Amino acid sequence: MKVSNGKAFLEVDLMERTCTCKAWQMSGIPCDHACAAIRRMGFDVSDYVDDWYKYNLQEKIYSGSMRTLVTHDMPMIDEDGTVRDALGHTYPFLNPPTTKRPLRPRKRRIESQFMSKNSSLFSL
Repeated sequence: MKVSNGKAFLEVDLMERTCTCKAWQMSGIPCDHACAAIRRMGFDVSDYVDDWYKYNLQEKIYSGSMRTLVTHDMPMIDEDGTVRDALGHTYPFLNPPTTKRPLRPRKRRIESQFMSKNSSLFSL
């Protein structure tokens, strides 16, 4: 199928999963031209993304190296914001203190050497 990008016509082959711009073959993700062709045919673009980008394969790849964290010693936060550890000790709030910061100092404007203090910007 031929797809135009405004400057040239590119050939997209959905069966071979190729495009003459070569972006689809290099990344495994359909390029803009391939996406246009896939949508024009009424198909879903995600079906044309290579499998190694999909969740099922990622889960198989990383299944041996990813372990869950044991959270039995993690502190718990009560509804009122009090922090309690596994032994029941309480700690003060974790929120940072709220203090008002000083405002930025006002910039002093440097007046032009050609403008006197008595002159006005508008003349009648």
